Amino acid sequence: MKSVKTAHTHTAVTAEELAVTFKVTASTLGYDIVVPAGTRCVKLEAGGGQPTWVVDDLSFIADKRSMLFHDAEHYGIRIDETALTNIAAVGQSATTTAEPGPGNPVHPHEESPSRKT
Repeated sequence: MKSVKTAHTHTAVTAEELAVTFKVTASTLGYDIVVPAGTRCVKLEAGGGQPTWVVDDLSFIADKRSMLFHDAEHYGIRIDETALTNIAAVGQSATTTAEPGPGNPVHPHEESPSRKT
């Protein structure tokens, strides 16, 4: 049976290369890894729990059959929000912000201030 990914509400990328230690809660085995700068992360909204940022793009892990990859894929590599940049809600762009002005109304049903008479 294939597992279903948890839905995410936000996306971001790591601002710089990060040295991270992560482990599965019930396990004594831990991993020390380096997450490259610019790695895609997602914010998971836990059902009633604390929202958590985890690495989404695991392409930097070379051995896709390793326990490291398995645990990263199934349990997640947690990343602190302060280490992220370009944070955006799903369906929105982090790099583009619309400023009110001609041709770009403040509200979709309002006219631009420069067009009002």
